[in-house]
Amino acid sequence: MSAHVKYLPDAAKPPGGVAAWDVADAERWRKAAVPAVFAPTPGAWALLPLVLTAIVLLVVSDPAESDTGTDWLGYPAAVLLTGLPLWYRLIPAATAVAAPLLALDTAFALTARPAGDTVGLAAGLLILALCGYAGGGALLRLRARRRQRDLALAA
Repeated sequence: MSAHVKYLPDAAKPPGGVAAWDVADAERWRKAAVPAVFAPTPGAWALLPLVLTAIVLLVVSDPAESDTGTDWLGYPAAVLLTGLPLWYRLIPAATAVAAPLLALDTAFALTARPAGDTVGLAAGLLILALCGYAGGGALLRLRARRRQRDLALAA
């Protein structure tokens, strides 16, 4: 198996050359990464079916006796919920803001649910769990990113 060597054009090289990393520095950088369970791509793929399940549960639990038209107050929470997997994958800072807001909205909505609405309760608890995972994972990813940046600059 031959080694692949990539050469940078001279214009892409920083002044003073490119510093080589010590093996110990590279290992510290690798260990500073977020745990695999909170990695961006697997985390987003894990969130997607659970978000879709929560949406289906919310639609099923919606009371049929709604007497007026559109529920405008529910749109921000719907946008936050549907965007959660994509934001988790691409923008952890947005996820760190959106997850607590969605959890707060869901907690208030759970207090207003009728006592016998077990499907709505299940949807709300699922959303709270999703918010906990996404918010915690986003904060861990931001912290790991900062630690890795510091290690890279120190190396």
